[in-house]
Amino acid sequence: MRASAVRTALLLVLSGPALADDAVGPSRRPLLGFVLGAGRVLPTRAVDPAGMTWGLGVGLDYEWDHARVSSTLFAGGGGSWSSSALRFSIDWLPLAGDWTPYVGGGGGLALIGKKRPYVSNGENPLPPFLNALPMVSAEAGVEFFRNRATRLLLGLDFELPWSQPYECSADFSSCGNAFRLRYPEVALYARLML
Repeated sequence: MRASAVRTALLLVLSGPALADDAVGPSRRPLLGFVLGAGRVLPTRAVDPAGMTWGLGVGLDYEWDHARVSSTLFAGGGGSWSSSALRFSIDWLPLAGDWTPYVGGGGGLALIGKKRPYVSNGENPLPPFLNALPMVSAEAGVEFFRNRATRLLLGLDFELPWSQPYECSADFSSCGNAFRLRYPEVALYARLML
């Protein structure tokens, strides 16, 4: 009887951590996110000086133990630049505990431009400084409170919007459209997910 009790106790001690590890980790469910971000637009052309932008956004995420897919609609109208985006991303989450670093990438559409005085001519609904550009992005950060209903992400995002301006060579011997990286942006953001 004593050997049986020892085996049972040993089994419970050995299986305890496995049961606890199974209970730890994020629930698989959609999460609604609210985003607060601030960034710096770093134009590649000397005529457009670098400047700040900030704003708010909303998103919808779905998360597994080691991956997350996200969609974000961000409106960044504050600062000397306007930078808004509709972005989709995929992140890798290496840890399954209460917090984890993450790294990922994505793409979408950016609406970006340097703020200039705006005089409406009655024909164009948008200010003349805005450009709608396809973009790719990379992000990294840390997610906290993964085992709770409310989670917090703090991260860094690097966005690369591509434009296709009409350009000519210095001697005007050839002209045409070519994809150019003209308005890269680096941003810090906080994302609260419910």
